[in-house]
Amino acid sequence: MNSQENLEMLLLTILICLAQAVLTAKEDVLSDYSFPVYTTERCPRDKREWDAASARLLCNDSYGYHCVPDKTFSSLIEFCYPDGKFKRFQKGNCLELAYTGILNHVKCKNFSFGCPDQDYNSNELYNYPACFNILENCFIADISCLKLRTDRKKQRAMKQGRQDECLCTGYIAAFSVLSILTIMCVLVKIIHFCYNKQQKRKKKQNLTYEENPLLKRRINSESENMRSDHLNMEDDIGRYIFVDFTVEDAQLFDLLKRQCLNGVYVGFNYLVESKVIPKKKNEIFHQYDVHGCTLLHYAAQGGSITILKTILKTDPEARLQNESHQGQNALHFAIRYKRKDMSEYLITQHGKTFIKSTEGVDQSSSMEENKNASIRTGKFEPFHWIAWNGDLRILEVLKEAYVDLTKLTKNGLGILDIACMKKENDFCRHVIENEKEIDIEKVDASGWNIAHYAAMCNNVEVMQLLKNKHEQLLKSKTYGSKTSLHIACEYGSKDVVSYFIEYFISLLNCKDDKGWNAIHFAAKGGDLDILEELLKTNRIDFESLTDEGKTLLHLACIHKRVEICKYVTERFYECNRKLLDQETKTHGWTAAHYLAVESKGDGSEVDIIEMFLDREMELSARTKKGYSILNIAIDHLNIELIKTLVTERYRTALKITENSIRKDREQTKDERILKILDDALSEMSDER
Repeated sequence: MNSQENLEMLLLTILICLAQAVLTAKEDVLSDYSFPVYTTERCPRDKREWDAASARLLCNDSYGYHCVPDKTFSSLIEFCYPDGKFKRFQKGNCLELAYTGILNHVKCKNFSFGCPDQDYNSNELYNYPACFNILENCFIADISCLKLRTDRKKQRAMKQGRQDECLCTGYIAAFSVLSILTIMCVLVKIIHFCYNKQQKRKKKQNLTYEENPLLKRRINSESENMRSDHLNMEDDIGRYIFVDFTVEDAQLFDLLKRQCLNGVYVGFNYLVESKVIPKKKNEIFHQYDVHGCTLLHYAAQGGSITILKTILKTDPEARLQNESHQGQNALHFAIRYKRKDMSEYLITQHGKTFIKSTEGVDQSSSMEENKNASIRTGKFEPFHWIAWNGDLRILEVLKEAYVDLTKLTKNGLGILDIACMKKENDFCRHVIENEKEIDIEKVDASGWNIAHYAAMCNNVEVMQLLKNKHEQLLKSKTYGSKTSLHIACEYGSKDVVSYFIEYFISLLNCKDDKGWNAIHFAAKGGDLDILEELLKTNRIDFESLTDEGKTLLHLACIHKRVEICKYVTERFYECNRKLLDQETKTHGWTAAHYLAVESKGDGSEVDIIEMFLDREMELSARTKKGYSILNIAIDHLNIELIKTLVTERYRTALKITENSIRKDREQTKDERILKILDDALSEMSDER
C-alpha cells in the first residue's frame, strides 16, 4: 500500500470515527459509566411509557430499564441497569446514577413537594415526577439548592465580567495561531478517542457484571446503607405527628380517605353514620393530613359528587378552597384526575368560592386563612423539633430564653410525646425527672397519655420510667376505654405486650367501649406471636365476642390478616364449628362478608376465601339487608375477589346463578366489573 493510499485510509478512518461520535453522542457524554447510558429530555411518567422505553432500549429482567438524573444532576439518563429489573428504596429518597454505575438514593426531605412518601421499587419512580425535574444541577423541588446555585452563578458572572475586560485584546491576537493548533489537536483526539472506544468495548465484552466483584460490593453496600437509614422510622412517626387529627382517629381518616378515592358512597356513608356522627367527630372533615390535604381533596379526586355533598352537609366548616402543601384545592384535584362531572359541578355550583381564593378578593381574610393553614400543616415550634432530635443541650438554651415548653402541636402532642414516639429516651428521662412544668399526665383529644404513645411505639424503656413514679398512667384508659395493652396489641408492640403480661396481667381481660379485649386488638394488628402469647396465659377466652358479636375471625378478615385467619379458622373448626359462621348482632354479617370490604391489593382476600371454602364455611349467607359476599365485593370494587367468586369453583358454594349475576350487574357501572360478570355469564351459558 503506497503513501497516498495510507493517507486516504487515515482520512476514511477519521470520517468513520466522526460519524460514530455523532451517532453515539448520547452515550459518549457519559462514557465514564461502566455500561451504556443515554441522555433523554424526559423520563417516562407512567407504567405504559416506562414499558415502551424499556422495549426501545431492549432491556429485560436481568438488565432492567431505569431513568434517573446523572451523578451531576445536569441531565436525565436512561439505561438498562445490570443489577436487575428493580431495587427497593426507602421513602424520603429520590434516585441518581452514581459512581461508575450505582443506582443510589438521594435524600429529598427538604423538598417543598413531591418527595416519595412510601417505600417503592426503582422501576416505579414514575409515580414521583419531582424526582425527574432538575434545573441548574438541582431538583426543582429543592428550593434551597436552587437558591444556592443562583447566588453562585451571579457571583461567577460578576467576576467573569471583570476578567473579560482585561483579556479581550489578548484573545484577538492569539486567535489565529490557536485555531490552527486546535484543528490539529482535534484530529489527534478523534483518532485517540476511536482507538480507546474500541478497546473499552472489547474489555466490556470480556468482563461481565457478575465477574466484577468490586462493582457488586459497592451496590450491595449502598443497599445496606439504605436499609439501615434511620429516617425510615422518622417518616413512620411523622404520619402521626404532622396531622390535625389525633392518633386514634388516624385509622378513621384513612378509611374515609379510601372511600373518597374509590368513590364508594355506601362504605363512606356507613362510616359517617356509625363512626363520625355518633361520636361527634365531624371536625375530621376539615382536618389536614401529612400532605396538607383534607377529605374534600380526596373526594374531588375520587369523583363522587354524593360523597362531597355529604362532607359539606355533615360539617359546615369544611371548606373547598383549602389548599394542600402544593397549593392545590378541591377543584385542582378534580381537574388533575380528570373527574369531568366533579369539575363541572364545582365550577357551576361553587365557582365563586374558587375565584375568591385564587384571585385574592378580600385579602385580609385570605391572609388570616393562610396563617391558619400554616399552623394546620404540621409546622413545629423550635422546641418541638428539639424533642424530635432529642437535643438536651439546645433544650437548656431555650429554657434560658424563657421559651414556653408546654405548648402542644395541633393534634395535642407535647415534647415528651414526640420524644417518646421517636424513642429519644434520654430526652424522655430528662423531661420526666427534671422538667416540672411539663404535665406528665396530659392527654390529647382522644384521651391518650404518654403511656399510650409508648405502647404504640413499643417503647418499653419509657414504660419502665413511668412505673417508678407514675404507675397509674400505665393502667389508665383512653376516652374510648382502651388500655396501653390494647394499643400494644393493635400496633404489634411485642415487647410492651410481654411487659404487661409480666407486671400488669390483671389488665388482660379489660374491654374497651366496644367490648374488645386484648386478643381482639391482636387480631386486628395481625401479629400471630402476640396472639399466641396472650392465649398462653390461659386467662383470656379465645372464643370471646365483642359487643356487636364479632369474633377474632371477623376482625382478622376486616384487616386481611392471613396468618391470623388461618390460625383462628383451624381452631374454630376443631373446637367450635359454629363460630366460623358467626353473624354480627346488628347487621348479620359473617367474617366472609367483611372479607369483601375493601381491597388490600396483595391477593390476601383470595388466600383467605380459599381457607373458608376448604373449611366448608357458609359462603352463601346474606346479611340482614340481603347482601351477599359478591354484592359487597362489587360495592367496594374488590376486583380480584370478584374474579374469584364468579369462577366455577365458587359458584356452587355461593349459590350464584345467571339471574343473580344479571342483578349484580345493575349494582355497578365499573367497566372492569361488568366485563368480569359478562365473562362469567358467557361461561355459564356455554356449560348449559
